[in-house]
Amino acid sequence: FVGTSYLLAMVPRDSGSARNGSAALPQLVAAAHGGDPAGRRILSEAGTALGQGTAVVANLLNPDRIVVGGPLAVAGDLLLDPMVRAMALGTLGSALERVEVVPSELGEHAALYGALLAAAEAPA
Repeated sequence: FVGTSYLLAMVPRDSGSARNGSAALPQLVAAAHGGDPAGRRILSEAGTALGQGTAVVANLLNPDRIVVGGPLAVAGDLLLDPMVRAMALGTLGSALERVEVVPSELGEHAALYGALLAAAEAPA
């Protein structure tokens, strides 16, 4: 639901999120931060979809923290606020009380850092 190609396909060609008729994720996030209605709507929908999926995980595993990483993490509250609202609707009260939703401190390269760490720790 929240893959980059899906989100970019939602961008109207004439919005501030699109340049020369096409869009890229950094431009979408920047336009949303600048107040572009299409960009804000798309990030809100992405946050809602993430929140719905994460609510299921929170109900099953009851985590203390959910870390949002990758290129969308730089959207900050534009993504996280709708995510938390959707989680509130789909998460059991006890699971929601404990969980903290935060952006990754590693930014959009979190997956790369994780892969490098896994490779470095792998047996030879």
